[in-house]
Amino acid sequence: LSLHDALPIYDKNIFRLAYGSSINRPEFREIAPYVYYDFEAFSFYEGNPNLKDAHIQNIDFRYELYPTPNETVSLSFFYKSFQNPIELTYFEVGGQYQFTYTNALSAQSIGSEIEIKKNLDFIGLNNLHILMNGSVIKSNVFFAPGSINRDRPMEGQSPYLLNAGLFYEHDKLGLNASILYNVIGKRITAIGVTAQNINEDIPDVYEMPRNLLDISIGKKIGTKGEIKLGIKDALSAPVVYKQFPRFETNGKQETREQITRSYTPGVNINLGISYKL
Repeated sequence: LSLHDALPIYDKNIFRLAYGSSINRPEFREIAPYVYYDFEAFSFYEGNPNLKDAHIQNIDFRYELYPTPNETVSLSFFYKSFQNPIELTYFEVGGQYQFTYTNALSAQSIGSEIEIKKNLDFIGLNNLHILMNGSVIKSNVFFAPGSINRDRPMEGQSPYLLNAGLFYEHDKLGLNASILYNVIGKRITAIGVTAQNINEDIPDVYEMPRNLLDISIGKKIGTKGEIKLGIKDALSAPVVYKQFPRFETNGKQETREQITRSYTPGVNINLGISYKL
């Protein structure tokens, strides 16, 4: 529903109010009743045939401003309600961890997003523009009355994310380039097991924030040729997973930080030349 079509407001301003309902059905590997080994995670996974469909309700309010046909500023607020959300969990089997999939009772997330697309011609850089969007999200999982589970965010939901890009394009020179940056906040990647005694918990696994930087440069050669250079993950930041076990000592609760897995994917560089016949 677009209020812009119903109200006599400025053409550069648009208000949108939207509602959506969807179903997230389990994948085959999530419900198949057998155990398989994941060579990337170095762990066993088991499907859960008792998984239920997850039902999602979404409400979104969005304001959009178009200063020029090629520029955008938008701000949105959203709320999502989840019934039986599907989450990746793990437990201890024979001295090692095994993963499976379970339904939480319900969950919700609320957040805001801002997006900006702006040309830099106002400072004399006519061929340069920026694109940026960022979000902040607060999520909560709800449990059945009397459950020993403790408050936590949804599995896979980051509390914030940021994307930014700088783009350059010069038609006469046949040159284009871009720099893209991305970072997400600390998020749960696997749910542990909550015990009655906090000292016996198997803590959740978190993926820590990681800075990503991608660079690409393209140059046309004549009318049919082009050379491209791409650099993915230029910062080569490590991928780090951590647990934050909590324990009580003499009536005082403390938290310990421990790395469970860490690796560096490395920089990926591609150089290509193309020619159109």
